[in-house]
Amino acid sequence: MPSGGDAKSDLLWLVVILIALGFVWVAAGGPSRANFNSPFLAPPHISGVPLGGGRGGNNSGPVMGGESDGAELSATFSRWRDQLSLNTGNAQDEYRPGYEHISIYSSADMPISLAGWRLANSRGYFASLPYTTKIFWGGGANLATEPIILNPGDEAIITTGKVPDRNPFPINASFRVNKCSGYLGELERYRDFFAPSLNSHCPAPETELDLYALDEDCADFIEGLGSCTTPEEKRIDDEIYFDGVLGVKRACRALVTDFFHHNACVLRHQNDPDFFEDEWRVYLNQRSELWDDRRETITLYDEFGKIVDQVSYD
Repeated sequence: MPSGGDAKSDLLWLVVILIALGFVWVAAGGPSRANFNSPFLAPPHISGVPLGGGRGGNNSGPVMGGESDGAELSATFSRWRDQLSLNTGNAQDEYRPGYEHISIYSSADMPISLAGWRLANSRGYFASLPYTTKIFWGGGANLATEPIILNPGDEAIITTGKVPDRNPFPINASFRVNKCSGYLGELERYRDFFAPSLNSHCPAPETELDLYALDEDCADFIEGLGSCTTPEEKRIDDEIYFDGVLGVKRACRALVTDFFHHNACVLRHQNDPDFFEDEWRVYLNQRSELWDDRRETITLYDEFGKIVDQVSYD
């Protein structure tokens, strides 16, 4: 059993240790660092996961919004302010929802996901940006499971309505434009319904087949095909015209019909490194005009409800 002197000595040492710890706590920030509503002096940082959005480290994938490390943003503006911009397109002049469109352009230095983002007009009506299909297939289910991801320099053209259903298949999803999309825009029944027009950057027909393996007439016909053209047969006075040309042999017509259309192009080129282009076609599927022709303000919000960009016209 310790003597009275030993107990007093132990108590004295305990007091000295407590005083020393107090000095260390004050030197480290003391009460200014305390958060009496949290068990931590400061918010914990999980190793490998930057606080507020994943901008740090070696993450090269799309950033899902949020706030960067140490950023002090207002409650109003998004971290993507000044990196994504709205363009009014034809919103001021067009009243038909299938043609009315605006666009979003990315000048950021990384991919940005628009999942959960919304657009709003001056009347307080909100429209959510939809999910898309990675590759559009004519006649396919085209499940919309992919968010719009804008790479640096990408533009998303946002159409208020949708493309009307036409033969040979409906345009039933938003999609990223690729080197075969021009076949959609050149289909006779769809040609006037893409606003603005889809590109015509399809691979040149004469590069798609070995023309030396074909008879001369068929090779000449293919060389004369326009880019992104899907030839059709038309019978006039018991004569068959193929893409407006009379006398194309049946075997040649069959070969061209099988080879030159949207889905065949996608099958051949979907793994090309330059397959995708820097444009998205996005459809809000609204039944009426979204943007007024006068005194309109269009606002783009991120997934946290913060303003990314805003444009107005009188």
